[in-house]
Amino acid sequence: MQKEKRSTAKVHYELGGCARSTEAWRKCGRNESTKKISEVSCLHCLKVIKREGLIDRDQFPEIPTFKAKLKRALACFRCPVCGQENVHGRGAGHRVAHCDCWERGYFIEV
Repeated sequence: MQKEKRSTAKVHYELGGCARSTEAWRKCGRNESTKKISEVSCLHCLKVIKREGLIDRDQFPEIPTFKAKLKRALACFRCPVCGQENVHGRGAGHRVAHCDCWERGYFIEV
């Protein structure tokens, strides 16, 4: 199986973006308190947001429903807020989030 090639920008974003560096964090605006994509100014983070098509959390209901695809008998979907892939057992219903974007979880449809 070939390992996915990840860009520097993607790795930077997945590691918390500019939150890893106090100086850059102030410039970026992507932090734990807001997580607002519209406030991000870091070029690395903006590149990932655009490429992945990420959306602000406040554009979704409190407990959203996502369409998952079956991969090797597992229900998978990419979080539209942070881009992390979430993997669950088969079947529709409420799930606990694997990322920090959904405190109350979400529903999946397969």
